[in-house]
Amino acid sequence: MKRTSLQRKVVFPMFKNMIDVEEFFEKRSLVGIKPGLERMGELLNYLDHPEKRIDFLHVAGTNGKGSTIQYLKAGLQASGLDVGIFTSPSLTGILGHILINQEEIKEEEFLSIMNHLIPKIKEMDRLNNHPTEFEIITTIAFEYFAREVSIAIIEAGMGGALDTTNCVTPVMSLITNISIDHTEFLGGSIEEITREKAGIIKEGIPIITGETKEESLQLLKEKAQASHAKIVERKTNFYTNYIQLKKTYILYHLHYEEKVYRIKIRKSGNYQIFNSSLALIALIELNKKNIKLQIENVIEAFQHVTVAGRFERIHDHPEVFVDGAHNVAGIQSFIKTIKLQYKDGKNILVFSAFKDKKVDQMIRLLLPHFDEIILTSFNHPRAFSINEFKDFSKQAGLELEVKNYASLIKNIRDNKDMNRYFFTGSLHFVKAIKREFIE
Repeated sequence: MKRTSLQRKVVFPMFKNMIDVEEFFEKRSLVGIKPGLERMGELLNYLDHPEKRIDFLHVAGTNGKGSTIQYLKAGLQASGLDVGIFTSPSLTGILGHILINQEEIKEEEFLSIMNHLIPKIKEMDRLNNHPTEFEIITTIAFEYFAREVSIAIIEAGMGGALDTTNCVTPVMSLITNISIDHTEFLGGSIEEITREKAGIIKEGIPIITGETKEESLQLLKEKAQASHAKIVERKTNFYTNYIQLKKTYILYHLHYEEKVYRIKIRKSGNYQIFNSSLALIALIELNKKNIKLQIENVIEAFQHVTVAGRFERIHDHPEVFVDGAHNVAGIQSFIKTIKLQYKDGKNILVFSAFKDKKVDQMIRLLLPHFDEIILTSFNHPRAFSINEFKDFSKQAGLELEVKNYASLIKNIRDNKDMNRYFFTGSLHFVKAIKREFIE
């Protein structure tokens, strides 16, 4: 798409570098999470609605969104398209939320749009209608994509109906799966959470879902029917079989519309079978629209997809893996992969999490599958502290070691033992661990 530019000019830029931006967002974080789309509407209107100038794929769900997006991106790129990606959380800082293909938005591009936007932000602040950090970053992503690409994939931050990203009318929507998470915002029952996530279903826009629980599926189907939207369901409309686990890759068959697709993906979490199959179905459906793809090239591209932070090997001797499982459903999928792929040898788990997660349930699920479990903390205001984990372990009657992860990582590097280490519990924790190993 031909690059466009905003007419408004900022004579004296407020933000000269990303340090300025980070300081601004650090203060802006006090605004917190504010569900609703009214503020997004104001920001986007100020920029002449960049979200209306390109095609979007909108991806929501409890788990698997990030992985599904990576397969979607690979398939679109394999068909010759440049692809915008908006995802959260970012493992590499503010710029890591916004990418085209593999490249993060350049600092100067971010600063340019941010400086165009700041007069509107200040105006809304004066009216006590403060836009959140996530709303501002989302708006910047949409403006950047409208300048640079014709198609983008947008990951819902949380929920669906009132999520910041739900201001787009996509060409296709995907709901990976639905389970209990973010109950303080989405509701305490699976029905309430399903209704919230079903909010991304738009009039006449196809919806692809990997959800199979009947109570959730029924609500999704009702919303799709009311919206005159085609719904494609896992197990009912497509399914996988003939799964083979090889040393470095996974083979499986995907059945859809009387065709069998033979898929090969890199070996990581077994849940990537579901994520990659969901992505392929979406791309097959997209190919029926005006966005023409080469499905053979899509399938070939799937072989090379890697997903940062999802059963990612970050150290070889000894083996160290990080996985961003951060809720009960994610931990259950994590355990399935451990049982299938890593049942031999000594497995040591290092776990940390946010305070608002079902930590007790997650740890008790993990206990039978590891030779040793170590609890730790990381630098985030929502994270369990070392002392809180010590109290938790004592009150729960669990004799688990609690220690600082920096000293643990030093021991792992120095000793080069034959154990296998897994770090999980939070994507933010994974980000901290990867940074520690790299630095």
